[in-house]
Amino acid sequence: MVWPFKNRKEVVDLTILAKRGLIKPEAEEVDYKDLTPIPADETGLSFLGNLAGAGGGTEVEKLHLNSERNKIEDIEFKLDLLSRKLNSMIDRLDLTEKKIDRIERKS
Repeated sequence: MVWPFKNRKEVVDLTILAKRGLIKPEAEEVDYKDLTPIPADETGLSFLGNLAGAGGGTEVEKLHLNSERNKIEDIEFKLDLLSRKLNSMIDRLDLTEKKIDRIERKS
């Protein structure tokens, strides 16, 4: 019987080779979009810029606000997890103290 996959070539994982430093990853060209607001004086349409500014902030400010909210929510979630773990550790310590007290009373 002949194995059907015997003639397959060996698979080379480039990520492992890059981690070992045997190859250097090529720099990828990344297209960045400039999100900085253009001053209204440069556009020549200052009255439209003023109208857009009256809406409560630029898109960049809104994105920054959303990222800050996400960071705060992430910190709150991590603190909640830490609090639960600490409470379970305190409960276990209380149980061990009670067991030690029972053992000392018996002896």
